[in-house]
Amino acid sequence: MHDAYLIFETLNTRGKDLTPSDLVKSHLTKLLKPTNKNVDHTKDAWNGMVELIEGSAADLTVTSYLHHYWLSRHEYVTVKKLYKDLKRKVNKQNAKDFLDSLIRDARTYREIQETAYRKWNKNDQQIRDSLDALNLFRLKQPLPMMLAIMHAYDAGELKQKHAEGILRTIENFHFIFTAITSQRSSGGISFMYALHARSLLAAPGNPKAHSA
Repeated sequence: MHDAYLIFETLNTRGKDLTPSDLVKSHLTKLLKPTNKNVDHTKDAWNGMVELIEGSAADLTVTSYLHHYWLSRHEYVTVKKLYKDLKRKVNKQNAKDFLDSLIRDARTYREIQETAYRKWNKNDQQIRDSLDALNLFRLKQPLPMMLAIMHAYDAGELKQKHAEGILRTIENFHFIFTAITSQRSSGGISFMYALHARSLLAAPGNPKAHSA
């Protein structure tokens, strides 16, 4: 069985390299074996997440979501190194918690890039406006930070005014950086956002997190 998983992790049935999302699914399926032969909760949960992400009008991919989710909580890695890092850190002891968290944040990931998918409160209009403005730039670098902000906000760990302020700061930065100076975002900016996202999620309720 171990050899079968190694083969699966290298090639799919068409002889092509698997995507990071394929490899992560394989890893979780291996760790979280079904207790009932007729029900596989891991595969069902994973497939539901795939439908949620890939069904978005914002043209999202599961691999991008996995990468941005991982960056919001762990040290910065490239997409190519994502699976290696994830496989090293996700084990039998924490696999279920990891999958549950991944499933929960999938909806948030879609909502921040397809704001029409969410039913917003009238008091959240400024948050929605900032997300819509950032989506106009088609930016990927801030997504780990945006995901962390909305996760903390929805969990009640970040006040509305702080969520609004951080998103507005990101919006203003990219308006100046991209629209006015016409500069291209670098890897350093992606690293910066991932660092601040981790800082925010690691310190819920901590006033210092509000300035992350």
